[in-house]
Order: sequence, then C-alpha cells, then structure tokens
Amino acid sequence: MKFELLNSLIVIDVEGKKCIVDTGSPMSFALDSSVELYINDESYKLEANMYSSMMKNAIAKLIPGTYIDAIIGNDITSSTNLTIDYLNKELWFDIVECKYDIEQTLIPIEYRGGYIYTSFYLYYDKLDVTLDTGASMSYIKSKYLDLKNGYGEYVDHSPNFGELRGKYYSFRDAYHDELMQVGILPRAAEVYMDGIIAVYPFVEPGYCCFDFKHNLFHFTRRFL
Repeated sequence: MKFELLNSLIVIDVEGKKCIVDTGSPMSFALDSSVELYINDESYKLEANMYSSMMKNAIAKLIPGTYIDAIIGNDITSSTNLTIDYLNKELWFDIVECKYDIEQTLIPIEYRGGYIYTSFYLYYDKLDVTLDTGASMSYIKSKYLDLKNGYGEYVDHSPNFGELRGKYYSFRDAYHDELMQVGILPRAAEVYMDGIIAVYPFVEPGYCCFDFKHNLFHFTRRFL
C-alpha cells in the first residue's frame, strides 16, 4: 500500500483510517474512539489507552494539522513482518524482495519487551539500539558521544519524553561508514537501550525489511 512520509513518519490509510506505522511502539492502539483495522485478512480492534493523549500531543507538534486514528505497533508488525520502500513510498505487511539493483546489508534483530533491537558498533563497544520508524531523529547515550563538540540545536517531540531540546552530536554509523547526527538519549530510556535509531534517515532513500521469521533487518546501502 502507498504511504505518506510526514516528518519521517509513515502514515498509511487502512480502509479510511489514518495510521502511523511505528516500530518504536510495543503496542497498537487508537487515539480517540476504538478502531477496527483489517490487515492481511486479519481483524484488529484497537482501543484508546494511557498513551493515546501523549501520542496525540506529539503528533500535533511533529505533523500539525494531520488527524491520525491509530498507531500500528510491534504487536502487529512482529506477526506480519514489515517491508518499507521509502523511495516509492510503498509498504507491505509482509516480506517483499528489494526491487533495486543495489547493495544490501542484513543485520540481526531481536524482538524483546515489545521493541526491535539490533547492535551498533563503536570501536570496541557494542551498543544495544532500537530501530524506530516512528522517530524523526536518532539518539545515543551520552557516554558514547563527544560532548565537547556539539553543534546546532534541535527541538523534537516524543510521546514518552515530551519536548526534547539539545545539541546535535556526531556518531559514527559503522554500517554506512559515515557520521550521523544524533541527540543525547533521554535518561529515562537508558535502562532499556543504548540508543534509538530513526529508520528513515538510516536507510534513506531506499528499502528496508523487518524479517521477524529469520530475525533479520534488510536494508539498502546509500545511493551514490
């Protein structure tokens, strides 16, 4: 199905209901009244919960003027698999082979506690990070950043942490062999992870696939 890409967020239409596909959310839920979604011939009835108002507040800041009915989280995607073609703005709740004649990378993922984890490497350190299609920017624990060399200012909005402000820092993405812009991971998240990787900037502008059957994340390399 086709999707809109709004501030790095994936917005799809499921039978007239606008939904954000968010691999940073362990659960799926409605934002207002209950919503029934049909995905791959399965019915999912979603209710509003304690996170609905927080998500609505974040959406109002990130994509103002856009009404969203529901969040599709990992409880659904982990049972269906998920393939995203950012170049053509197409999405499947399934495993679909990459259309592009371009180098691909496969890295292991682990689904635990409702989140999708993989490992990032920085010299001799192995970082436990989540892959988040619902994030517009990436965050890394402060201990892995050179805090003397921050640059620029960002303002971001998270349903879990509210408004986030700070400086950008450079962090080496070993998979692309390049520097990426990141913020400091909020302290409240440090118990669970070493970082949050925003999927769209990481795989831009190509393809990625969450293959839960084989616990692999496929993604294309950068276009030259």
